[in-house]
Amino acid sequence: MLLRDRELTMLSAGRPNINRPRGCTSKGSHFMTMNRTRSGWCLLACFLMISSICMSQQKFDVVYLKSGGKVIGTLVEKKEGIPVIIQMQSGEQLTIPWADIKSFDVIVVHPQKIDSAAATQAVELPPENALYAEAAGVGLLYSLNYERMVSDNVSLRIGYSSWSFTLPFIFVSESVSFTGIPIMVNLLEGRGNSKLEIGGGLQFCQVTTTSSTVGFFNSGSSSTSASTGFTPIGVASIAYRYQPNGGGLHFRAALDPLISSGGIKMTIGLSLGACF
Repeated sequence: MLLRDRELTMLSAGRPNINRPRGCTSKGSHFMTMNRTRSGWCLLACFLMISSICMSQQKFDVVYLKSGGKVIGTLVEKKEGIPVIIQMQSGEQLTIPWADIKSFDVIVVHPQKIDSAAATQAVELPPENALYAEAAGVGLLYSLNYERMVSDNVSLRIGYSSWSFTLPFIFVSESVSFTGIPIMVNLLEGRGNSKLEIGGGLQFCQVTTTSSTVGFFNSGSSSTSASTGFTPIGVASIAYRYQPNGGGLHFRAALDPLISSGGIKMTIGLSLGACF
């Protein structure tokens, strides 16, 4: 009986002590506590990192142009049918005609990735000036013209033409000289590089005719001359115009009525030049 009590005492001494004193923890529970602490710090660091990235990002408006370019900035004014105003990061405001816009979008990027020069690098704005020569047309034989855009779809044109020629006959020669200065206002309709032009205005022109009779049966000769002085006549134009955004080749094919007290005379003009 004493031997059995001793064996039970030894067996109980070899068991692990499950009922530990209060305040004592095992190594496993200590490691679990440390892992939980580390996980909490990692989650906090990730949250702060994501918050920092979100705060450093900004939304920018993108205007895609029909010419293939795009403008990145902040829209200041956007109403359908009127020019759109967009502010670049540099503070500069850019006005884009509604007819040149293809679509809009919004992007989220880091501010350092937006550069105002790079944002407008691909932008091709409509040219404001044009220099071209017109064969026939309002100048009858030719004219040299300068055109300036005064709004998004209205231009002011001024030209100059001066020429003369003589028709010799056996006994009589006829010479005609012409000087014309057309001043016109054009309305341009259309999107992209091709436009319909409808214009009208006045041309101040002077026509001088001289008739000379050469003596053949006698030694005498005579000549008579008549001039209209600078007289205004009405001019108009209905034309197809190719005028690419960003500048370059300028081409026109026009039907030009000339309106005076003697009636209406129709002429056709072809223009070639440069726009910038």
